[in-house]
Amino acid sequence: MKKVLILIALLLIPAAFAGLCVDKEASQNYEVKGSLKYGAQDSLDTCISNKGGYSLSEGTWLKEYFCKDENTRDFDEVNCIHEKFTGCKDGACYGSASSQSSSAPAVNVPACGNKKIEANTGEECDPPGKICFGLAGIPGQCSSSCKCEEYKKSAEVTPPVVCGDGNLSSSEECEKDSDCSSSEICDDCNCKAKPETAEENKTETTIVVNMTVQTPENEYEPGAGIEVTKGVSGIVKRFFLWIAGWF
Repeated sequence: MKKVLILIALLLIPAAFAGLCVDKEASQNYEVKGSLKYGAQDSLDTCISNKGGYSLSEGTWLKEYFCKDENTRDFDEVNCIHEKFTGCKDGACYGSASSQSSSAPAVNVPACGNKKIEANTGEECDPPGKICFGLAGIPGQCSSSCKCEEYKKSAEVTPPVVCGDGNLSSSEECEKDSDCSSSEICDDCNCKAKPETAEENKTETTIVVNMTVQTPENEYEPGAGIEVTKGVSGIVKRFFLWIAGWF
């Protein structure tokens, strides 16, 4: 029995002098799921819902354990996207762009259609099809390449001909009388001959009156005028002689 106790003691002595925290990763690496042993407890890297959140199999945040020193366990909570990864999955960040040179400048790739106007990539509008305004304030439409293109002017429409609007068109002869000749007038935008007036249509008419005067002695015969007969002349002569007798 004593031998067994001595053997156990010999096994525990190295552990007593060893540190409590043993990190199985040589260094912190967000792309590798690591683990450490703290005393009798194993701590595994895990994805979490957010900073201080609960564990997930896949998400955005990573909880990375490490030994601060041989007797102290600590952890980092990092946002994989902020660290240039796509996200967190199975206790590690994935989708790393680590193959790119760290000295290479970041290049913004145009993302036309994401509803964000990225002027540094040459975009003038976003999304395509939306009404936009060019540099001069002229309205246009956002193209498929996120360029603000001015609306295409439609073919000019010829205004309808309106008689009487004062504009003489090719289909009209006149708009006013002065557009026609002196012998014509403008009627419904067409030159027409002037209508004859009543004075112009008047025809002189000579009326000849034939009169026949009946007398006791003779008759007035028809003629171009009034012809006095001899009988009438005698009566007139006797009338004047009778008047003279009074004086």
